[in-house]
Amino acid sequence: MKAPFFSVIVPVYNANDVIEGCIQSVLSQTEPDFELVLVDDGSKDDSGKILDTYLEKDSRILVFHQENQGHTSARNRGLSESHGEYVLFLDCDDALEPRVLEVCKNAILKSQADLLIFGICKITKDTRQYYKNMIPDGVYENAPQNELLIKNLLLSEKGNFTFPKSLSGKVFHRKLAKACQESVPKEILMGEDGLAFVSAVLQSKTVSVCSQVYYQYLIRETSISHKGDPYAFRRFQILLTHYREKIIPLHPLLEEQFHRFVVAQLDTASRLMMRSGCTKQEFLSEWKKLSSVPFIKTAIRSARFSPSAWKMRIKQQILMHSLFGLGKFLLR
Repeated sequence: MKAPFFSVIVPVYNANDVIEGCIQSVLSQTEPDFELVLVDDGSKDDSGKILDTYLEKDSRILVFHQENQGHTSARNRGLSESHGEYVLFLDCDDALEPRVLEVCKNAILKSQADLLIFGICKITKDTRQYYKNMIPDGVYENAPQNELLIKNLLLSEKGNFTFPKSLSGKVFHRKLAKACQESVPKEILMGEDGLAFVSAVLQSKTVSVCSQVYYQYLIRETSISHKGDPYAFRRFQILLTHYREKIIPLHPLLEEQFHRFVVAQLDTASRLMMRSGCTKQEFLSEWKKLSSVPFIKTAIRSARFSPSAWKMRIKQQILMHSLFGLGKFLLR
């Protein structure tokens, strides 16, 4: 049998209240040449049963069950079991607009891109926010040498970035998806999506940007960003160490960006720590260990932001002088 053009890979864990909407958004695509690969990562609710029900309804659906091993493992399982020439990763509580696959296929056939980046719409209970890329739609050849793609890939002087650093809203050639996704170390448990995406940009020959259709990114109050994590500082240290050792040496434009990126990531980590319910003593103990790491200390002090990026400049000062109580008040 001829392989499908697209593989849409969905890791599923305890999502019985949202997974049907996710599945229906794929089955409703105007482009029919796809397979939908659903990986049940040891769900404890009825998610697995729901997936098996859909397996009987549409021959384009593949379902796999495994013991709980985490989001990245489930995504890798889906990648290894899939057959499509191009791969799109979709989280189980998100959705695709109906014309996503059609528009992306046409753009890929025209450009022969290794990586295509389309739009993202962030949806909360009351709002919709459309992410705006920092560069125009178009085809960018010789991607690693294209300054427009790379110069703000991690973080600009204004505190934003060329594209959202996630796997959402992206289509990867199969070989590129495997090279980038499977190279992410298993011990990286935060920021792994962004790491895989940055690696993909740096390994692509051609990148196509087409922001006229949208990945619908649903924000739920049960997400990790709302719940917090008492190990956030440790997890981000592992992530930042990998960037410093494996990613930053790949391109001369990345080192200065990395300093700003460290500030942004540690601000996120401090917020996750605060939301975790850890004590003040636990927080400060973890921060002391992290901030004493030489490259992190250097990055915090060396980061350069534009005068208009006042929030990032405040965050830098908070980190530099450990003024977390003041930061919680000022930036709430």
